[in-house]
Parts: sequence; C-alpha cells; structure tokens
Amino acid sequence: MTTILKKYFGYDEFRPFQKEAIENILGVKDTLVVLPTGGGKSLIYQIPAMMRDGIVLVFSPLISLMKDQVDELNEIGIPAAYLNSTLSVKEKNKTCQDIQDQKIKILYIAPERFFVGQFQEFLKTLNISLIAVDEAHCISEWGHDFRPEYRKLSILKSLFPDIPLVALTATATEQVQSDIVKQLSSTMIPMIGSFERENLSLYVHKKQDLVEQIINVLEKQKNESGIIYCATRKKVDSISQILNAMGYHNLPYHAGMNNISRTTNQNAFLKENTNLMVATVAFGMGINKSNVRFIIHANLPKSIEGYYQQIGRAGRDGLPSDCHLFYSSGDVVTQEYLISQSEDATFQELSFQKLKEMEKFARNLECRHKYILNYFGENRDDYHCKEKCDICLSCDIKEQNITIEAQKILSCIFRVPYPIGVSSITKILSGSASEKTERFRSLSTFGIMKEKTQDEIKNLIDTLIDGELVKRETGKYPTLVLNKKSQDILLGKQKVIIKIKEVQEIERELNYEIELFDFLKAWRKKTAEQEGVSSYIIFSDKVLIDLSSYLPLTSNDLRKISGIGEKNFERYGQFLLSAINKYCRDKNISSRMQGLEIKKNMFRRGGYKSDSDTVAITYALYKNGLSIDEIAHRRGLSPNTIFTHISDLFAKKRIPSSDLSKFISPDRSEIISNAFIRIGSIEALSPVKSLLGDDFSYEEIRLVRASMMAEGKG
Repeated sequence: MTTILKKYFGYDEFRPFQKEAIENILGVKDTLVVLPTGGGKSLIYQIPAMMRDGIVLVFSPLISLMKDQVDELNEIGIPAAYLNSTLSVKEKNKTCQDIQDQKIKILYIAPERFFVGQFQEFLKTLNISLIAVDEAHCISEWGHDFRPEYRKLSILKSLFPDIPLVALTATATEQVQSDIVKQLSSTMIPMIGSFERENLSLYVHKKQDLVEQIINVLEKQKNESGIIYCATRKKVDSISQILNAMGYHNLPYHAGMNNISRTTNQNAFLKENTNLMVATVAFGMGINKSNVRFIIHANLPKSIEGYYQQIGRAGRDGLPSDCHLFYSSGDVVTQEYLISQSEDATFQELSFQKLKEMEKFARNLECRHKYILNYFGENRDDYHCKEKCDICLSCDIKEQNITIEAQKILSCIFRVPYPIGVSSITKILSGSASEKTERFRSLSTFGIMKEKTQDEIKNLIDTLIDGELVKRETGKYPTLVLNKKSQDILLGKQKVIIKIKEVQEIERELNYEIELFDFLKAWRKKTAEQEGVSSYIIFSDKVLIDLSSYLPLTSNDLRKISGIGEKNFERYGQFLLSAINKYCRDKNISSRMQGLEIKKNMFRRGGYKSDSDTVAITYALYKNGLSIDEIAHRRGLSPNTIFTHISDLFAKKRIPSSDLSKFISPDRSEIISNAFIRIGSIEALSPVKSLLGDDFSYEEIRLVRASMMAEGKG
C-alpha cells in the first residue's frame, strides 16, 4: 500500500483515516469517509484501484472537474477516463471500448449517466472492484446541496451487493451522515475525520466600502490565485467590471454566461493565465486547483456548509491561505429572497434555519474555527485555533455604548407613519435631500444623525438587527419593525453596548528562496501549456515551495520531496536538479535537506503538527546548541522570525524561563517586566514599546512577555 502511495503520488505517509479507509475497502466493507477538503479523500479509492483487478466506478456531480481529475491520474500513470455529456459519440464509443479491453482502472460518471439507456447493463458486464460516491452529501435532503438524481443511487447496493461501496464528503453534519448511511448502505462503517482546516485563516468583516475592502485584500495577495464569491450574477458582473477598471485583472463566472465563455474563463484560471475569478458559488465546485491562496465572500453565504465548502477551495495543498467574509444585513435580505423563490415549503424552512446559523456565525465573538467544528458535531471545548481567525487575533475587544445612537434610530422608525426599509430610514436620519425623503422633513428625527455618513448609519442599523434589538421583516421588500427590546431601549430601560474587535494581522513567514520558486513556477506554467494540462497537475505549489526551501541537489534527495512520484521524477527530475544546483552555485548557498529530515523526525514522534508549524524545527536546532543567528542562517529565515519561534517556545514552557538570560540581561528583563505590570496587561506589545522607547526592541519585549505568560503572570 505504501509502495503505491510513493510510486504514484510521491508521498511517504498516509494522512489521517486514509489507510484505515483503504483497509476497509480491501476487506470488502462499505465505508463512509468524512474528511475536510484537501484531506486526501480521492486517494481512498485511487490506491485500491491499483491494488485490485477490475475497474473503480466513481460517481461525481462535477462534470467540469472530471477532465482535470482524469488528466491528473493519467499524468502520474494511473489509467483513467470519464463518460459525460461533453464527449462526442465517437469519444464515448472509444472510452467504452477501452473499458471493455481493461485499459481503464478508474471511470468517472455523473449520476444521470447511470440511469441512461442500457448503461447499468453495460456496467454489469464489467469487473467492478469498487464503487465510490463522491460529494455524498448531495444524496441527503438535509444537506446544503441536495440533488434528486443522487437520491436515486440508493439502488446501488441492490444492483451490486458484493462490491464494496465508499461514500466521501467534506461537508456533512451528523444528521446528513446518518442519511447517507440510510440511503446507500446500512452496514457502512463511518470514518469521520476532523473538520479543522488549520492552514486557513478566517476573517469576518462588516461591510463598509466593499470595493475598497476587497482591494485591501488583493494588495496583500499580489500574484496569488484567489476567488471572489458573490451571491448574484448581477453582483459578479458589477464587482468584476469595477476591479478590471481599477487594474485588478479578473474574469467572471456565472450561470448567465454561455458554456463556451464559462469554460474559457475557468481554463484561464486553471492554467494561471489569470489569478483572479469573480464568481457565483457554482464556481469552485468544478475545479481541482491546489494553490488558491485566498477566498473572498462579497456576500453572506446561505449556510455554514456552503461557506465551509467554498473556503475549502483555498489551500488544498496544505499551505497557509486566507478567507475573508464581508457581510451586512442586506445580504440576509438577498438570501431570504432567493430562498423564498422555492415552492418547496420543507426546503424553505430548512434553508431559513441554515441561514440563521450562518448569521450567528458572522456575528459571534468566539473562535471562528471552533464555531465551525461545533456546528459539524466536533465538540472540542479546549480548542484554540492558534491565531488563525479574526477573533483569536484580536489584540483587544472593547465595549462601546451606542445607546443614544440606537434611540435616535428607533425613534425615527417609530415616528414614520408606515413601515419602511433600512435605506429609507438611513436617508431620513442623515437628512438626505432626495425626493423620496421630502415627505419626512417635518419629522423631529429628520437629519438627527447628519454628522454621520449614510454608511455609518447603515452599519449601526445592521448592528441593531444583528442584536435582535429591532426586527427586519422578511420578503421582497423587508421593512423595519420595533419589538419589545426596541421599546425598552426607547424608554431607557436597556442600554446598547456593542463589542468592537481590533485585529492584529500576522505576517506570513517566507521560508523559501522566492527567486527560485518564481523560476520554477514559470517553468511549470510553460510545461503545462506544452502538455495541454493545468499547472497544478505538473506539481503543486507545495512541491515547488519544498524544492525552494530544502534545495535538493542529488537524485536521492529529490526523491525525498513529498509529492514527486516515480513518473514525474523520471520526466522532470534532471531538469529540477540542474536548475536547483545552478541556483545554489550562483547564490553560493548549500542544500537545506537537513531541515527536511528534522521535520520528518519530529512528525514521526508526534511533535510536529503541520507544515506551517516551523517552530518545532527551530526548537530542535536550539536544543542542539545553535544560536539565533546560526538557526536563521541554517534555515534561511530572518533572525526576527527565529526570535518569534523562541518566544513561542518560552510561552509553551518548552524552553525554561531560566534560559531567558541567554537572550537578555536580568536588569533589562526586569525593566520590561515592570513596564508590563505598569500597563496592567500583557496582551499587546505596542504600549510597552511606547513606554520604554527605542532603547528596547520588540524582540526583547516579546521574549519577556512569553516568559511572564509561562510563569502565569499575565
């Protein structure tokens, strides 16, 4: 099993639950696998395909994804094919002949194909070794993406009783998991992994100036691949056109475009001819691009499952990636309107419940990752995301009294003689000169908040709606209505205190040779174009970064880089070695393969948690007696980065406080410690730096704070 893993995929070890699920399949046991996007679900049916005689049948709803999946498998030496509506009659006949000639090991089909003509009879003539149902949540009416044609797959076990069946999904609540088992096979063994995506940083922002907020993200993600999701086609076109006009090249994608335009734009993104897509949520379901570095939601998604699946497009290669959600109460109105278009009362009720949960997620002030884990039934009370969300990154959460502003807004709603919406109330409060507000000029609340912008007033109204301090009716034209809490605020019985978080963003470490990475990325793009495949099929960004980090100079070392299988080694190995050797000679630098060995050893002992957790490597080198400068030189990082690692190790008590004197004298340490005591908090470094001035560095202050945290002085 591990031999096949290394030969075809270039990996030395399985990810959690992969090996156990494969062993179930080889033991002819039906299995339900729930793993996060990027958790390696596909390998669970791909490896058995190469271990057993016959063909693996894979059901997938993603027709646009099938070609990339097949290209990727054929590229690494696993014969695969697909049958769907994009093929001509001649191509379909050729594929069927190849299947009958036993030239194909994995066949992808859509559920609809299974019920066409004599296709089931054709399948019964084959030696099927395994049936895989991908995106299995689509089979459940309780899921966020229910598809009736998937529900019909419940007949699979009666048609093929002796063939093992595996159902795979990344987004299934406990209720959906139970429904999948009920529909497909009552004997299914559930293998439920963690829903945690520790390489994703989650940020939720109230909308202010949306375009400006999006541009702020784009400026920090230059030359990186990303997707901007919008709720409607109109919003896609608007955002896409504005960004293009401002110099941020992007392509749109939505169902209102013709098939040729959609396919052209999608392929441009996959082949890295453009880095940015602006799309409705349908986009991303049909791509297998591993190096998407950021996701932006320009509107509130309709469910946590949908949100989780969409952010799952980012960081599939395991590298750090960012997810930004911008929302307002108007987004809820849009989603409610879209839901109300359905004539299915049960669907409406379930969708409104899911939307309400999504609202709560956006408003809450607890760890974003923890909230998602709890939603999917993974209750971890002691969980902390290690500063991978806006809440846990908040250096301070302050309270602000907005009772007076709330009373002005509620008083205006009370005085308007008939129900109106947020936009109209905002114009009245700001004293707008528009014709629509002319009839309200006699109101005592007209212009009562003219010192604020209309966006600021809308944000305040959104805050009241979020806190259920005023009710927003549902429907095509939602209006504002006072409730019991509104009355208490107007009568002075209840104050309105809101919490404001100040997010301290963390800069990512660049632990690799950027110039070499850029060269390899350009070579990959050119090679992919020559071979007519997507860039990630050649090598993922993760492989290129590892090559640029550890600098393998020999064939033996190159084989140790995870993700380089036997076929790709034979095809590209000599070029890579030549390029890396030349780079190292030109820059007069040595290989860093020792760092890779340390990382692998730490992983095997359980002391290494993830590819982004480089602190473990720094710790190992520190224990070997290296200084900060020596560690920085050995790892190709800045001394400031190593200082940050050392501080983390002090805080976690892995380095004893007695070692602090190796970095800072006791006198200076005492001065910094007293400064923290004087400030009254160890949460932020800036107040202490301002107090002590330029005589003390941030590195020294950070080290002393870490030592104080370890001693419980915070």
